[in-house]
Amino acid sequence: MAINIYVVRASHMQPFFSALEAINQPISPLLEQVGLSTEQFDNPDNLIPEAPLWEFIELASIACDKPHFGFFVTEHTCLDTYGAFGEHLCHQDNLLIALESFISDLQTHANYMNYWLEESDEYVWLCRKGTPGIEKGKWPVEQHVISLMAELIKVYAGANWCPKEVRFASETGNGIEYAYYLKNTQLSFNNPFGAIAIEKEKLTSSSTLKKKESNLSDIVPSILPETLTTLIAEKYFGTHPSVETIAASLNINPRTLQRYLSTNNTTLKAILERAKYAQAKSLLSQGDISILQVADLLGYTAAANFTRAFKRWSGLTPKQFKSNKANN
Repeated sequence: MAINIYVVRASHMQPFFSALEAINQPISPLLEQVGLSTEQFDNPDNLIPEAPLWEFIELASIACDKPHFGFFVTEHTCLDTYGAFGEHLCHQDNLLIALESFISDLQTHANYMNYWLEESDEYVWLCRKGTPGIEKGKWPVEQHVISLMAELIKVYAGANWCPKEVRFASETGNGIEYAYYLKNTQLSFNNPFGAIAIEKEKLTSSSTLKKKESNLSDIVPSILPETLTTLIAEKYFGTHPSVETIAASLNINPRTLQRYLSTNNTTLKAILERAKYAQAKSLLSQGDISILQVADLLGYTAAANFTRAFKRWSGLTPKQFKSNKANN
């Protein structure tokens, strides 16, 4: 029977690392306690199993004596910390489109689809359900996610906006008093899923941030095609996007993107294959993930197809690669 392995991109840990560095809290020892290393985060597109990441966040909360660690991380985080992901969300036509983009974009950063919108008489609720089977780190992770959702809404609803109601899935409210923006909010805990209430009239609000001009040279320097590889890999997970799809996400003309690829002597297929190869190596380095599971995570319908692709990239089969890693 197949076991689901839930993974998330390494880039999503950067806000947590930055917050810990700001208070001089060592990171490596905490990662080692959960079987991870700093090298696994060198490539922001590496896919890391969620369970040890959330356990790391719980250990960090204890180590720095901050029961409000998730809220603390958000206080030290701007949406642009998330690179193209955050920039994209902050410059949509209105809040509703931004929320829909938030949900669809996050589905390309992890393989568990756990965000959605629900409508009630008075509100639209932005909802989130935690990853199944993961309890360690549940509360600080939920703190960060709910407060980050609130920060996105403020970009459109205004800096002084506060939610009328927030529902948490966690059983505890330890550290909630540090969430200043929730002081006048109706809170509840131990719900089936977390959710934040948004007044319906706010959905048509425009971004309060000045929109930047769309220019490919602003998105990726012409001398660094590898940066475009990372940018594309951030948004697509186990899929086969077209040039038109990627150009639309970058807010540029498809012909402009084609010219850029041609100028740098590369193709969209080559970029996507490089991204998949990097992801495959990262996943195969995790000893508890099978080759079949890696193939599935990367969008292959059969393990044999993945094996052929990996051997073409590396000269080794996935089994040989895992064996070499285990012996080193």
